[in-house]
Amino acid sequence: MSTTRRFEIAQAAAQEILVAGYEGASLASIAERIGLTKGALAYHFKTKADIAKHLSDVVRQATDQAVRYARQEYPDSGACRLLLSSLVMERWRAAEPQVAAGIALFGDPGSPVDSDDLVAYWKQLGREFFEFARTHRELSTQLDPDEAAELLLVTLLGGPVYLTHMRVDEPVTAMLRFVRLALKSAGYTRADSDAEQVLARYEHSLPELHVD
Repeated sequence: MSTTRRFEIAQAAAQEILVAGYEGASLASIAERIGLTKGALAYHFKTKADIAKHLSDVVRQATDQAVRYARQEYPDSGACRLLLSSLVMERWRAAEPQVAAGIALFGDPGSPVDSDDLVAYWKQLGREFFEFARTHRELSTQLDPDEAAELLLVTLLGGPVYLTHMRVDEPVTAMLRFVRLALKSAGYTRADSDAEQVLARYEHSLPELHVD
């Protein structure tokens, strides 16, 4: 990722939002994290809403890059594409504050970001994964790809809330747990074995995120 001043500010803002939430994070507290004045910060981001918009854009860029990478690695399997792109996003969410904060803004009632377009985009990508998988006879049921994509999206968005009320142990927190469940619900019988194969192959060799 970049090391420009704008990037440094976005990193500081992401870290502050993850700690204090959107409403609790102020331009002053963000600037203080990296020793800037509010005026210097405002040269790059005029308002806190501009920062939130940037973080949402980062999530969109991350999604695009993860999907593109998965398509290159698995040109013949929609299910493995879905597993790998989900793994990449999980890892970036854990390692990149801007991705984590951008996703956190989805559930933040104070966030000014309208996430409807991004959610619709995620659903579209899910539908494409399932359509490809059905065309290549990876699914054993005739579940409509649009319904499968909707189930996948609701499962993934609800996963973090579910985990806050469960014990932190296996199998609830198994890597790619909720993607596996969505694939099984769509009639994919190799969800567990393919997930383990993807994890073994890529867990320690994932691509770098590039942010504009």
